Amino acid sequence: MSYVAGALQATPGRVIYHESHDQAGNASYRVGDYEVHSARTIQTAVNWNLNGNRYWAEARCRVVCGLTLLAAGIPMFFMGEEVGAKEPYRYNDWLDHREDFQALRATTGAKLFAFYRDIIRLRRRYAALKSPHAEVLHVHDANRVLAFRRWLGDAEFIVLASLNNAAFADGYWVSHPALRDGAFVEVLNSDADLYGGLGVTNGGTLTSHGGAFNARLPANGIAVFQRV
Repeated sequence: MSYVAGALQATPGRVIYHESHDQAGNASYRVGDYEVHSARTIQTAVNWNLNGNRYWAEARCRVVCGLTLLAAGIPMFFMGEEVGAKEPYRYNDWLDHREDFQALRATTGAKLFAFYRDIIRLRRRYAALKSPHAEVLHVHDANRVLAFRRWLGDAEFIVLASLNNAAFADGYWVSHPALRDGAFVEVLNSDADLYGGLGVTNGGTLTSHGGAFNARLPANGIAVFQRV
């Protein structure tokens, strides 16, 4: 997560993405005697073992999507990511791995598509989420948690992201001098039922006080809070 935090701080003014045509199948590297080929995000999210692991795969896909679309750069994502396309996109045999994105949107990829739709709407709606301002508030490698804030003028958002396989259902504390006292409401949570999550969300008003903020954080999830 420290690596991700460093990359996040460098996003202003850059085009950013979590997958491109190369990462979707055209890149390869060697690990000892084995050649490892790149693949779609939904495959690599569960180490190429998608059978029986669709829930975990989509949850992790939602996190990386959120980190991309809520960062301070200019985001893009490769076609099919929004519906969980799983076939490799290789320049030499892409015809053999074509997928019907419209059909995926209506079936297995419907909930992932809903998350992409809503997070894009959120970013487009608020200038603070399109601003060049981003500051990491918290990073914990053992917990696999990252928190950062986005702001423009008095408008402010806090983003909590976790790649931990267990939820912090009783709350997760973030402390940083940049956290001013005030009230926040959750405006997006990737663990909502609508997106296929388990419902570890935050209702009502949450407060930051003395540079500290506490919120429920789902397993492999991302939550966005707006200052009100």
